[in-house]
Amino acid sequence: MSDYYPEWDRNLSAYQREYTSSSDDDYTDEVLDRPASMTVPMTYAQIQTFASFLFSLYNLGSSLFTYGSTGREDKTLAEVIGKLMERDQRKNKMLCVLYQGLLNIARYNLVVTKVRWDEKKAWVKRVSPEKETDAVTGMVIAGDVQESDWVEKICWEGNEITHVNPYNFFPDTRKEPLKWGEGEFMADEYEFSVRELKAMEKQGEVAGVKWVERIDSELWDKRSKNIRLPRVVEFMEDGERGDEDFMCWVSCVQIKINPKKYGLDSGMDFMVDAVVQIVNDSRIISVDFPNAMHCGWVYDYGMFSPDDMAGLSDSLASAVDPMQELVSFLINSRAMAVKRGLQDKLVVDMQAVQMDTLEHESAYIGVHKTLGRFGVDTYVRQLNFSDKTAAHFSDANTVVGMIQTTTGVNENMQGQYSGGRRSSYESRATNAGSTGRLKMTAATLWEMWLGPLAEKMLLNL
Repeated sequence: MSDYYPEWDRNLSAYQREYTSSSDDDYTDEVLDRPASMTVPMTYAQIQTFASFLFSLYNLGSSLFTYGSTGREDKTLAEVIGKLMERDQRKNKMLCVLYQGLLNIARYNLVVTKVRWDEKKAWVKRVSPEKETDAVTGMVIAGDVQESDWVEKICWEGNEITHVNPYNFFPDTRKEPLKWGEGEFMADEYEFSVRELKAMEKQGEVAGVKWVERIDSELWDKRSKNIRLPRVVEFMEDGERGDEDFMCWVSCVQIKINPKKYGLDSGMDFMVDAVVQIVNDSRIISVDFPNAMHCGWVYDYGMFSPDDMAGLSDSLASAVDPMQELVSFLINSRAMAVKRGLQDKLVVDMQAVQMDTLEHESAYIGVHKTLGRFGVDTYVRQLNFSDKTAAHFSDANTVVGMIQTTTGVNENMQGQYSGGRRSSYESRATNAGSTGRLKMTAATLWEMWLGPLAEKMLLNL
């Protein structure tokens, strides 16, 4: 997967409108007082329009996931399931997960989520009223409230959906992207401090944290090129913290194993799904058996272009980026040409003109009083300047049209009016046709990512 990192970095840089310039360019801009170079945000505009269209398309109904009954006997059950799913969606901020996923689809051609059944517990002090008997009626009534011992209660139980950064997702790449689900494993990585792991150990989630060692230089030399965990990278670059608290990465791997073969459970002499957590590629701190009803991966992924022959093919950002650079060049060169045309094109007689008025960029050019009144043209002359960039703006508009033709994210998607259409019928027909390409992407994305995710959430209930 690390082979895709350079391209993903370029796509993210194009989306964030980062202008890559050398120090010489910055020095020249400052000395010559010319307009600073910029990046025209075409990639940002295309991705945001793509994400907003699919976002609104998926939310046409009352909820992202809706469930219907297959018969009269299932009507009440479908309503209950719908309420539970809406609760889980609100808890996981599903609209934010959807938006993040659409951005990743457009930037990296990959979106990954992780779903599992989660229980959150908290310690509370149990409160119970003291029971008393009424002397007249003989009925048992509640008396003063008494507090007893602390007890552990479940405060949340439901589906937990986690967004996985594509940089930290590791499928079995021996299979084609469309067949990653047929691979032997899927994994992702997270970053934790040792203190966080010790807190997890107290909760019974992991074990053996005391045996976890610091990341040595040899291991870091092997993994530094393909690890994208900011806290770990910052810690290794700093390298001056104590031994009691240090950063480490945890690889969460889902794989099929035989528990009896590895001495985990002598009664389980068959292949089952296991989730193994490994710290710093060296020590296992937990082995868990999900026992999920869907009997599949806890990961769900989708692609912008699920082309089995092209592998993990180009994303929307990689298609727009080269043309965005061309548009930026045309506009930047036009701005600099206009600036050059307004200054530094004078021929002056230094004996007749007061040079300090030119050097200090005064609004007026003065001449010495001792000279005769022969007109300013005698001492100052403007050179003729032919601007070769006059057509750059029209060229940039042509490239913008090429971008929209390439991606299918055109002015109709952006809600812009096209004056070339003569009737409302033609406008409706054009709008319907322009949405065809994006609807195809939305359908394949639902088939690969959102549909399986909804089924797993339903089976986890």
